Order: sequence, then C-alpha cells, then structure tokens
Amino acid sequence: MRAAALPLLGAIALLLQACASAPAYQRPALALPASFQEGGLPWAQARPGDTLPRGDWWTLFDDPVLDRLEAQVNADNHDLRAAAARAAQALAAVQGAQAAGAPQLNAGVGGTRSHVSANVVGRSLAGKTTSDFSVPLSLSWELDLWGRVASGVSAATADAQAGAADLGAVRLSLQAQTATAYFQLRALDAEKQLLQQVITNDAADVDLTRQRRQVGIASDLELAQSQAQLDGARAQLTDLDIARSAAEHALATLTGRPAATLAAWGQVSTLPAPPAVPAVLPSELLQRRPDIAAAERRVAAANARIGVAQAAFYPSLSLGGSAGLESSSIAQLAALPSHFWALGPLLAGAIFDGGARDSRLRQADAAHDAAAEGYRQQTLVAFQEVQDQLAALRLLAEESLSQGRASAAAAQALALTRDRYRVGTVSYLEVLVAENSDWAARQRLLDIQRRRLQASVQLLKALGGGWQPAAPPSAAPSSSS
Repeated sequence: MRAAALPLLGAIALLLQACASAPAYQRPALALPASFQEGGLPWAQARPGDTLPRGDWWTLFDDPVLDRLEAQVNADNHDLRAAAARAAQALAAVQGAQAAGAPQLNAGVGGTRSHVSANVVGRSLAGKTTSDFSVPLSLSWELDLWGRVASGVSAATADAQAGAADLGAVRLSLQAQTATAYFQLRALDAEKQLLQQVITNDAADVDLTRQRRQVGIASDLELAQSQAQLDGARAQLTDLDIARSAAEHALATLTGRPAATLAAWGQVSTLPAPPAVPAVLPSELLQRRPDIAAAERRVAAANARIGVAQAAFYPSLSLGGSAGLESSSIAQLAALPSHFWALGPLLAGAIFDGGARDSRLRQADAAHDAAAEGYRQQTLVAFQEVQDQLAALRLLAEESLSQGRASAAAAQALALTRDRYRVGTVSYLEVLVAENSDWAARQRLLDIQRRRLQASVQLLKALGGGWQPAAPPSAAPSSSS
C-alpha cells in the first residue's frame, strides 16, 4: 500500500503544482492598421527591442555644439542619474527574490541567568538560580513546490527590465528636450539677427525723415511714426534677449549645471536644414521605444504575480533543522554531551483567512488587466506620435516653400516702397505697412524652419531614437520572462 501511495501522492503534487503556476505569458494583442496614414509606411506589432543600438541620433543635424550638449546631458544630467539609480534598485530586487528560494542559515550566541520561585510546586529547580548558555545554529528551506518563489523571481526580473527601459525612456526624453531647446535658442539668435537688420534700416529711415522734415518735404507726423517704429523694434530686441536668456538657462539645467554657467557661443543667423526622412522607415523601429518596452515588461511582471497569488492557496513545505551547544556552564559548553540537534519537515497552510487570498488574487488579476491596457494605450500613443510628426514634416515642408515665396515678395515690396519714399512719391505710412509685412513674413518663415527642426527631433524620438535599421533579432538581448 505504501508503494502504491507514493506515485499517487507524486501525481497529486504535480497536478497541484500545475494549478498553482502562473498563467502562460502572452503579449497583449492589439488590432492596428496595416500601414501608416502618412506615406503608407508598414506597421508591425511592437515587441521589446529597447536594448537594440540607437546610436547618437542627434548627429543627423550635423551640429558640433548640439553634439557637445548631448554628451554633457548623458554624463551629468541629475534626472538621468536618478533614473539610473532606480534601475539599479530594481535590478538588486531580483537577487532578493531569488534569495527567497535559498536555504536560510542562522547562528547565534546566547546566555541567560534565571531564578525560579521557591513557592512553585512540582519543579525540581524551585528556589534555585541557574545559568543557560547556548550556541544555536538553525536551518530552514522552503521547497518551491507551487512556484511561488519562481513567480516572484519572474516578476522581479520583469520589473528590473522595465526599470532599465524606464532609464532609456528618460535618457531619450532628455536628449530630445536638449535638441528642442537648442534649436529654440538658435531660432532666437536668427530672429535677433533679423531684428538688428530691421533696427539698422529703421534708424536710417529716421535720419532720412528728419532731413526731409528740415527741408519741408516730410511732416512731424512722419518723423514721429519713424521714431516709434525704431523704438518698437528696439523693445522687441529686449524681449528676444529675455527669451534667449531663459532658453540658455534651460539648457544649462539639462546639462547638469547651474543656470547662466553654460559656455556661450557665437550667435548664428541661419538654422540648419532638417535631416531628410528616409522614403521607407522600417516598422521595427518602434520596437526600440523604451516606454513601450517598459509597459510590456510590466504586463509580464503582473502576470507572474498572479502565480504568486495562486500559490498562496496551497500549503508550504519547509525543511527545518537546528543544532548547537547548550550548557549551564561555559566551561562545559564545548563538551560533547552539551550538543543538541533536531531535523524535520513542516507542511503548513492556511485553513481560513477571511477571504484574504481571494482578495489578493483578484487584485493580481486586475493589476494584470490594467498593465495590459496600459501597454495597448502606450502603443497607440506611439503610433499617433509617429503619424503626427510625419504629417507635420510633410505639411511644414510645403508651407516653407509658400512662405519663402511670400517672404521674398514682401522684401521686394519693401525695397520698392523705400525707393519711392526717398524720391517723395509715397508717404512714410506706406513704408510702415511694407516694413511690417516684410518683418511678419520673415518671422513666419523662421518659425516654420524652427518647427521643422523640432518636428524632426520629435519624429526621431517617436521612433525610439533614429531611423537606422534595427540590429538582427539574434543580436538583441532577450527580455522574455
């Protein structure tokens, strides 16, 4: 009967173990269009590829100052360092989860001196004072029959992978912020350059109008109008200086330095051209987005925690033992008769807990559902961001051509109006109208150039950092749980 019972008990144990294990993990499914709306680019279900190399994507703009700023951000930004510390914390938690499945060995040294009441009946030590010295050694080891420890390790591992992906997301976000702030600064420099030209021309207009007034050709009104135009342009220059200082201070903070300590560089009068977007963007690029990878890993962690909650319904089997030395005299503590030992298994489980285990299992199921929906939403957001920036770049390129023609026409109109004003065929009011139109057209064209650069940055970020093809799958570290 004993021989027949052992296989039966083994089969029951295996069946219970299968029931207690975590559900088989599958990435949440998500129905997506077959292609991008912009350009008909193909789309594929995103899978974690955040560890694939991205390279220094900002070098596509071919700007050495931007390269230097990005290097400083990667080395010195405090938010990035904090994210690295959180990733290290999550990685250390994996070792803690693994330790739960290892034998626990404890040792100690103790000594007590006690006196028993003389009025206690039936005790041999009544009225006596005794000493007790011990050197105990205890061992306990929980056998992971139901996968509780294994599920906990899987959850901690997925959390660590999510933490590493969070670090990548912070790094990518800071890199994009730096590039965006830098191009904003360069646009302000270019706008200042344009405004300084306007101020020079306005000052010349004031001198010309004053001379014309002296000979009776221009009126006091025209002189006041030209002076007001000059002073207004100077006020705008002050506003640009304020905005430029704020942008420079923001860059200093991003590079881990106090405001106003960023190394200065000369002002520029032009903006670089945005990098050309490849005709075909591999759909696998989105797999490198660290925020998507982090969301997917959190689904895996939540799935593993369901296994932890399920294992709580089954009894735990532990092997325990103790050994050591105990004596009422320190001198006799090391003698052979002072030794003791005990060894045996312990099977224990909760009979009634008021529904606490059911509650924890429902919480684990709900947490998994929430994580899955978060992953789906993050993937949709990524899809939207790529669509938005592809559309913005296409439309801004068309707008830039139209605005370039408008700006050229406004500049020609201003030159003709000034020539006519010099010979006295038009009033200064017409010069004001032409100059305001020219300035508005120049500002608009410069703003489009800035927005094209920043849209390029956001597209590179939305694609996970660059648009170079991803490495072959065999070269990518596995993040499966």
